[in-house]
Amino acid sequence: MKDHYEKVITLCCFLFIFANIGLPSTSFSVYQPYIVAMPAVGNTGGSIILAVRTLTTIVAMLFVDRYFNLLGARMGVCFATILTAMGFFAYSIATAMPMFIIGAILAGAGYGFGGMVGMTMLVNRWYEGDRGSAIGFATVGSGVASIVIPVIVVAIISNISLQIAFIVEAYMALIIAAIIGVFLRNDPSAMGMQKHKHIATAAEKAHRVTHHKPIPMPNRTRNRFFLALAAVGGICMGALTYLSVYLTTSGYNDFFAAAMLSVAGVSLTISKYATGKLFDKIDTARATAIMFGLQTAGILCLCAAVVVNPLFAIAGSVFFGAGMALGTVGTSEWSLELAPEHGRGKFIKNCQVVYVIGGLVMNFLPGPLKDLLGSYFYTYVILLVLSVAAMVIVVATLNRWRAPIEA
Repeated sequence: MKDHYEKVITLCCFLFIFANIGLPSTSFSVYQPYIVAMPAVGNTGGSIILAVRTLTTIVAMLFVDRYFNLLGARMGVCFATILTAMGFFAYSIATAMPMFIIGAILAGAGYGFGGMVGMTMLVNRWYEGDRGSAIGFATVGSGVASIVIPVIVVAIISNISLQIAFIVEAYMALIIAAIIGVFLRNDPSAMGMQKHKHIATAAEKAHRVTHHKPIPMPNRTRNRFFLALAAVGGICMGALTYLSVYLTTSGYNDFFAAAMLSVAGVSLTISKYATGKLFDKIDTARATAIMFGLQTAGILCLCAAVVVNPLFAIAGSVFFGAGMALGTVGTSEWSLELAPEHGRGKFIKNCQVVYVIGGLVMNFLPGPLKDLLGSYFYTYVILLVLSVAAMVIVVATLNRWRAPIEA
């Protein structure tokens, strides 16, 4: 096992992404109808719970580099996963807003301290080659949660209770925390190993550059790149949240709208791993352009779906779901490719913070736009513009600010 321990690290990353992002965020929408139905919560309270969780995640991310410097990756991720478990235990005893808010704070902290930043740092420490594949596999964890957890939760709530469903997820997180505590290691040197290196074939050496050394970016360029990351966050965190209501208010039935959510979720889950492989096989800038192309095509189809043509809705869900992999695999790979030699952890953290802030802003925008203009269609038009603009900025930044080093 020791000869290929990087695979154990990748599996640990998969597990804590499943626990810290998949449980409290990606799959949590399954609880919303039951939570807002509580007299002491309601629709406004349900929105506040999600907002508190997201804001806590952002605050945690602001300090995540110091957090890992203090505890190390192994203990840091383990403790973050315990925070997620504590959040679900708090949800399980909540009957009014105060305890739900405590649960949201704990779960948000677990996400911020034990999510994408930790995974990206660990992959960078353990992999010199095949990095994209490792990131792709790890991020599938949240996608698996979005497919599996809702089925389990609905079954438990229908046959037992809402409280037991929360408790089951809490114990899932605790078990994963224990696995991480036993098997995760901070870096290869802790085991007397070196980073995993991909042995390139002659054909691979002829067709791609395997490594890039980042060139220091001027502040204006870095800020423009961060704006593009915020746009990607808005697209990937906002568009899917409102897909169901957009389709139903456009004239599709509830069953079809729910099915499109599932289609997009499955497409995203498959795409995460495929995108990671694509980043390893070809240059990052070209792979990014391809995935942005899929994402933009998907949003364009969703805009066209306003005419109530199921083919547009299906194509849009498939392509957009695939392109959403940029929000996880893409952001991690870009931050590693562009991070300066000094301050790498801080740059990775800042990329994730900006991404989440973009998602938070976009989650607040569709409702007021609907009230003002009468349709969610205009939200997707804005997302289409953002997708094109982000593609231009990100691809140009990757092409300009990396110095190629041949394998």
